[in-house]
Amino acid sequence: DESVLVVGTPDELGFALDEVDAEDVAEWLSRVEVLVLDEFDELLPKGKWEGIRSFRYQQTGMWPVEAIVQRIIRNNDRKTFQVIAASATAKKHSRIKLWRLLRRDHRFKLKRPPRILQPPLPQNLINGRIPSEFFS
Repeated sequence: DESVLVVGTPDELGFALDEVDAEDVAEWLSRVEVLVLDEFDELLPKGKWEGIRSFRYQQTGMWPVEAIVQRIIRNNDRKTFQVIAASATAKKHSRIKLWRLLRRDHRFKLKRPPRILQPPLPQNLINGRIPSEFFS
């Protein structure tokens, strides 16, 4: 098994998947081990998609990233499959939208939307002093 890293916007991934035969897409998506949604609150904003459908697997009203995630979940049975969603500004509506999308999958046992994890700040930042190593 060779490792592959794929990076792209939801539209770029959607267009790429449209260019490939459905069986090949399903096989490729079945091998995904980690899905990273950086700035997921920007990818899953409040409301429905009102634009023109971008690609084959995007249903009406669905944001492009919703279609990509749904397609991966539908084609991937790995027990080790992980989703990492990150944002410095995630609002509750984005977390709820992500939770609704992921709970369609039997592997995600979340009873409520994911909570915000905030790492503790170093004491010198709490006191308003910025350590010199930040400027080197």
